[in-house]
Amino acid sequence: MKRFVIMMVGKTHSGKTSFAKELEDRVEQAVMIDQDTHALFLQNNYQKLVPKTGPNDLKHAITQTIIDYTVNETDAHLILSNANLNRSSRTRLLNYYLDRGFTSIIVYFDLPESLLRKRIAIGNRDLGILRTSSSFDKSWINS
Repeated sequence: MKRFVIMMVGKTHSGKTSFAKELEDRVEQAVMIDQDTHALFLQNNYQKLVPKTGPNDLKHAITQTIIDYTVNETDAHLILSNANLNRSSRTRLLNYYLDRGFTSIIVYFDLPESLLRKRIAIGNRDLGILRTSSSFDKSWINS
């Protein structure tokens, strides 16, 4: 079976996770991986292990473990719902999947700043996923 990875690219509140969840519901044998879920898991269950500054290596390790398991132990397609804004990181990820026989699809969410700010203002997403910003509005500006 030909497997694919669908990578969402875009800023916070652009619709990546909503689209990824909808896609997961419609594509047979697809697994949606969302680092926000892993961040909340750590914040809610292992708060003392969440770093105050720098990269969240534990969150990344959890994500990579789930990815590795899905790639190596299942025949599922992958749907990645992360920002993936950094081109070099995105290229590294795409090469990882290419080396394992996946076909890559990138879905780029490019919404106007004014719309993103409105979505942030009315949104109710858990702030527990944020470490380096006190609000989604500030995290958006830094991305």
